[in-house]
Amino acid sequence: MLIRWLLRRCLGEADAGVFLSELEEMYLHRVEMEGRSAADRWRRAEMRQAALNVAASRIRRDPKPDRPRERSVRSIPSVGESVGRVVRDVRVALRALRQRPLFALIAVGTLALGIGANTAIFSVVNALFLRSPPYRAPEELVQVYTGFPFSAQPPTGRTSYREFLELRELTEAFAEVEAYETILGSVREEGGPRAAYVEAVTPGLLGMLGLEPILGRTFLPEEGVSPGEHPVAILGHAYWQRVYGGDPGVPGRTIHLAGQSYSVVGVAPPALKALQGAMLTADLLVPMTMAQAVDGASGVASRPDRFPSSVNTFARLAPGVSLEQAQLRAEGLYRRIPRTGQEPPEDWSFRLYPLEDQVISPQIDAGLTTIAAFLFSVVGLVLLLACTNLANLLLARGKDREKEIAVRLALGAGRRRLVVQLLTETVILALLGGIAGLLMAQWTLGLLLRLQPRIGVTFNVDVSPDGPVLLFTFGVAALTGILFGLVPALAATRPDVTPALKGEADSYRRRRLSLRSGLVAFQMAVSVILLAGASLFLRSLIEAQNTDLGFSTREAGTVWVDLVRSGVPPSDWSNTIEELKIRARTQVGIRVLGAADALPLLGRNTARFAVSGVTPPEGQSGHSVTVFRVDEGFREAMGIPLRSGRWIQGMDRPGAQDVVVVSEAAARRFWADRSPVGQEIRSSRDDRSYRVVGVVGDVKVDRLSDRPERVFYFSLAQQTVSRVWMVATGDRSPSELVGDLRQAVREVSPDLLIMQTQTMEERIGVNLYPARMAALLLGAFGLVALTLAAIGLYGIVSLAVSRRIREVGIRMSLGANAGQVMSMVVMGSMGSVVLGGLAGLGLAYGLARLIRGLLFGVAPADPLTLLTVPLLLGAVATVATFIPARRASRVDPVRALNSE
Repeated sequence: MLIRWLLRRCLGEADAGVFLSELEEMYLHRVEMEGRSAADRWRRAEMRQAALNVAASRIRRDPKPDRPRERSVRSIPSVGESVGRVVRDVRVALRALRQRPLFALIAVGTLALGIGANTAIFSVVNALFLRSPPYRAPEELVQVYTGFPFSAQPPTGRTSYREFLELRELTEAFAEVEAYETILGSVREEGGPRAAYVEAVTPGLLGMLGLEPILGRTFLPEEGVSPGEHPVAILGHAYWQRVYGGDPGVPGRTIHLAGQSYSVVGVAPPALKALQGAMLTADLLVPMTMAQAVDGASGVASRPDRFPSSVNTFARLAPGVSLEQAQLRAEGLYRRIPRTGQEPPEDWSFRLYPLEDQVISPQIDAGLTTIAAFLFSVVGLVLLLACTNLANLLLARGKDREKEIAVRLALGAGRRRLVVQLLTETVILALLGGIAGLLMAQWTLGLLLRLQPRIGVTFNVDVSPDGPVLLFTFGVAALTGILFGLVPALAATRPDVTPALKGEADSYRRRRLSLRSGLVAFQMAVSVILLAGASLFLRSLIEAQNTDLGFSTREAGTVWVDLVRSGVPPSDWSNTIEELKIRARTQVGIRVLGAADALPLLGRNTARFAVSGVTPPEGQSGHSVTVFRVDEGFREAMGIPLRSGRWIQGMDRPGAQDVVVVSEAAARRFWADRSPVGQEIRSSRDDRSYRVVGVVGDVKVDRLSDRPERVFYFSLAQQTVSRVWMVATGDRSPSELVGDLRQAVREVSPDLLIMQTQTMEERIGVNLYPARMAALLLGAFGLVALTLAAIGLYGIVSLAVSRRIREVGIRMSLGANAGQVMSMVVMGSMGSVVLGGLAGLGLAYGLARLIRGLLFGVAPADPLTLLTVPLLLGAVATVATFIPARRASRVDPVRALNSE
């Protein structure tokens, strides 16, 4: 201390500070290279030499001593010195973290949870929204829709084939115009036919997109002229890998599609996913002129005058033409197109939509954007929670290093250098957390992608980490380390040196504790928001699972057979369905069998009917109702209750009186003042008359949240249908019943196409999927938030107890008992918990009102949630504070006082 006083006295504060700061920096370097003992000896020698130099300089009237050996003084460090200093800081930081492995492990794990959640969501957003389409000059590509040109709503209508042909002639707006149609086909494979996702394209589409087959060729212009005359196909890349094992000799082979032989002419590149949506993958591509051969319900190329929009049209803007100019020219063209069928709505026109801005379709993308923003908000809260925990850990570590930092400051180390050193440690921790978070994100995404619902289509989203994902992850990590490490670093390097050297930090305790109290309140608020959201979605899921579906069968198996795509002629449809039913009833495990053209919770068929005495809507020929065509076993197999009259029977066959059974909702709407049984309805399409013979309970048709709908059930035997669903119950498990139904179909004909097989529980699960995933994600985030909040609260209370050991010792010496000490510690922390909890409940209620449309049967102010979440949080907070409080109550007063 005498030497320091001499240096400051002789040199002045500024020069002495520079000298001592450089001395301290070299001392740390020697500690790293030679060990602490050798470095201490070197520093003592340097200090003695400095004192001698000062004495000599006073005699020679030279006011400045020599600088420490081995280093020259420069006002601006060179690049090499700067790099060396950074490397030295990193090595010192790694050594410091190695000395405290538990602290490093907790900090890295905490950040990995927050950064991993954000990386996972960003990976999905990047895959769907940020990656440019893998096409040539994608900024020039647009998709042509139809809709109201000045509407703020996204366009929904596609073009007709006639409109596509007219757009091709608009050369002043478009350089190229091509189209495709998405259809389902039946491809023959080993083990029988299977459904294939087919895209019927115009020959020039791949060329316009800048894609070339990796094997073989693309379609020739002449293959897109005459309908049905060119059965050629290009295999999708994933389909080629899965079915043919990547065989390079596949061009020239023959595949059987929809009962017809097609010659394989090429293999599509991996960059070509599904044209209709980036999340799907096409199995096969065929010329659009073959669409009707693949699916008789399609084939727009053979019906160019058909108005219903079913063609997806791509266009490339002409050179020098802007999107706005092309839009105006397309609107002018739309008004000149002759119409031979149904006229479009007034003011309807073409709408151009940039392909770069599209994921699936503009309408669906709007919902995806909302979901992505919601999830980003949730994971952002998790990251903030993790960051506050990191700040708490750094504040606690700053307390442990007070004496070390005070010694450095007393030796003349500059505060800026100490802050840089501490920030280096924090950034390293954050980057390690980023690496762990990236690995956690990839594992989480892989798990979520495996939880897809069974809907017959596989969603393939490439969420592998690329440049933007890596930049986002490590950018967030570095920013987190700097922002949330700066305040603890500044606080740790600002103690009063003398009290800190004596082990007394009272001079800045109040400021530090107020900062920690604010962090506690923030953590509690975030935890309440996430837990309340998780609770609401979990309650919503429970309500959805317990809702009355209108049918009681959950332990059933189902199978869907498509007769058109199986190549069965229409004249044999009825006989094939009867044969399927007879064969299925012979299976040992099936006790009750029903058949229908559709099942509840799988969409709807609608038709219009006139009801005597009930006026139809204005401008309509009849009332729109949902229609099911069913057999005599369907009601029992589904468990639909009969209210009055009778159900469809075996005698309701062709030639007998046409009959219909109506739902309760239809009975209330059309026959509120009388019994429906015996009444008649008439089809608006063919003027066919039906007699009402019974009334059954209401069923959920589309979604679990639907209100009771008007449903008419017709006899399957009296109708002509091209597809049939069979549903079976019995003494075996649902999955075994599905196997029995598949076996029955194969026994009738191995060429029959089974489009889908599901248990009834899986079918219901598809409708529950959104609620289940929301509850799963928010529940996981809420659990993470609760864990982080508990760890953070425990750390803060433990730190507060360690700082108040002397106070506890004095209180206990004056007669305070263990219970009073525990009460003091617990109550001193619960104020921030209560404040944060109340703020979190208010924010959670406000956010719940914004997402009320996503909830099922649960109000935003759900009493159970408002009661359960605070109690759970209070219990966790009590446990987190009880452990350090109990430790404080066992302090020996004498040892506590001596420890200071």
